[in-house]
Amino acid sequence: MSVASITRLLSMAALAVTVAVSAGSASTISGLDRTQFAAEVSDGVMQRETFDSLEVGPISGTPTLKFSSTAGKVVVTHKFRASTGVGSLGGGALEYFLPHQTLTITFATAITAFGIDINSWSTLANSFVGTTNTGESYGSVFSPFPGKATGQFLGFTSSTPFTSITIAAKGKYTFTVDTINHGKKDPDPVVKPDPEPAPVPLPASAALLVGALGAIAVLRRRFGGSSA
Repeated sequence: MSVASITRLLSMAALAVTVAVSAGSASTISGLDRTQFAAEVSDGVMQRETFDSLEVGPISGTPTLKFSSTAGKVVVTHKFRASTGVGSLGGGALEYFLPHQTLTITFATAITAFGIDINSWSTLANSFVGTTNTGESYGSVFSPFPGKATGQFLGFTSSTPFTSITIAAKGKYTFTVDTINHGKKDPDPVVKPDPEPAPVPLPASAALLVGALGAIAVLRRRFGGSSA
């Protein structure tokens, strides 16, 4: 086999390693159910919006929340199933969100805990995904509303504070939302000084990449870049 052929093979191996290292860096994390979420934030500082005391009709926000949607207008409605009381949040002329439409919620201050009830006929996990402005994605769980047979819940806590989240359906289901819990998991977190950074061991895949590139360099020096 010629030097040029060996070089091409090593280059392809290096590319494959690079792709493998890059793949899987982003994924959707399964969220908590209602009970687990409540336990996670039991010592935190949380605020709650049920939409039950708000006037029916278009809404842009509350003192602590702002709403926007690809459906156009966002509305408080009494037409659909709510997890608490009668009020829920929908969008567009139909007052509910279509499967391809999203809802973005922006918070007045950065938070580390978020939970929302989603009115949907879906009984599958990860039917809905919430993506924060920091790039973290969390999937919903099948968690029926109290006394009901259907309902989804999307709840999680994060070590990275975030200021907004976008809710999107992953399937064919329309939806409305209700009972938004948002705030901080820890009321007064202890800030520890950053430790002296320790040497980071080279992952096996990265070491393979370095080795492949080194082999290419050695071959080129030894044979002067000649090809057959």
